[in-house]
Amino acid sequence: MFPVLLRPKSTGYIKLRSASAYDPPIIEPRYLTDPHDIKTMVEAMKITIKVGHSPPMRRLGSRLIDKVVPGCEGYKLYSDKYLACLARTLTHTIYHPVGTCKMGAADDPTSVVDPQLRVLGGVKGLRVADGSIFPSLIGGNTNAPIIMVAERLADMIKGKRLPAKSLPHSHYKPYTYDLDYNDVLDRNERDER
Repeated sequence: MFPVLLRPKSTGYIKLRSASAYDPPIIEPRYLTDPHDIKTMVEAMKITIKVGHSPPMRRLGSRLIDKVVPGCEGYKLYSDKYLACLARTLTHTIYHPVGTCKMGAADDPTSVVDPQLRVLGGVKGLRVADGSIFPSLIGGNTNAPIIMVAERLADMIKGKRLPAKSLPHSHYKPYTYDLDYNDVLDRNERDER
């Protein structure tokens, strides 16, 4: 198991290297540059450890990896600082980058397309209908929302207007774990002896 940061506060950028279409762009993802993202990952790793050491998972043979990650040797194993180092060292993307062509109001200087997905800035006859128009990352797989954007653009081009529908309110309550993180670490150390 490993946690995934669904709503990072860190943002990167893509810039043109030059006016030439043959020069590759400058891509700087800036992963985990916002301190909140690291704190969130550390807390998520603690929850993952708790889940991994829950009785059902233990019956399946779940165990912590006790090999120290290279580069994190200076921190106590499973401490907050160790987990932060682990997040910075082993983190990878799940390949759903978005937001490079932000949809927004025409008077917003950071917007690239308007709500009808038309490219702003004097470009005529060009629309964008992919994940790049999302102003920020959504909390899940981007496939279905991108299909929805494309379907919506198709309806706009055909002149269709669908009636708005209201959705019932969610009564979701997050599950809380009764297992204490420090108890998990103590038990893991006992198991290793």
